[in-house]
Amino acid sequence: MPEPGYFHLHLVSDATGETLITVARAAAAQYANVSPVEHLYPMVRSKKQLDSALAEITEAPGLVLYTLLEEDLIKLLEDKCRDLALPCMSVLGPILRLFQSYLGTGADISWAISGLNPGQTYALSFQDVAAMVVPGEAFTVSAFGSAPLLFVPNAAYTVEGFLFTALASSGSIDFNGRQRGTQRQ
Repeated sequence: MPEPGYFHLHLVSDATGETLITVARAAAAQYANVSPVEHLYPMVRSKKQLDSALAEITEAPGLVLYTLLEEDLIKLLEDKCRDLALPCMSVLGPILRLFQSYLGTGADISWAISGLNPGQTYALSFQDVAAMVVPGEAFTVSAFGSAPLLFVPNAAYTVEGFLFTALASSGSIDFNGRQRGTQRQ
């Protein structure tokens, strides 16, 4: 629970933080009886930089808003906020998903995975992603930031999956295809 009259507002960005500041101030202005104490962490692009921000967040708990793109950093930030029972939200994530849905430009699906053995080869099934993308249309798959592989399945999704080699113990598998229910422009 915030202190009477004010609350800590942590803004974590991999760029200047201008977007975060604007959105956060617009939201905070709706609450006249409390004022945010802004903590801005711009240009957070490494674990070391994020660790510094997390130390301050731990010392002065409050709301955490972010505009980060690096999945590893997002996971670290969200995990720490969960451990501290702090609200944490991506400011651009929901907006980007809305744009993608409306414009039909793609279904970016990213699965964070962990517990892998670096250098080991794993098989990935497309059963889950097949239910989310338009049948018969091409989609790409990228594992651990590798170059995207293009798949052009038939309407029955005869392409079952692919093999990938883990480069680290955790990472992400990213899919890009057009979501079911969207119209091609």
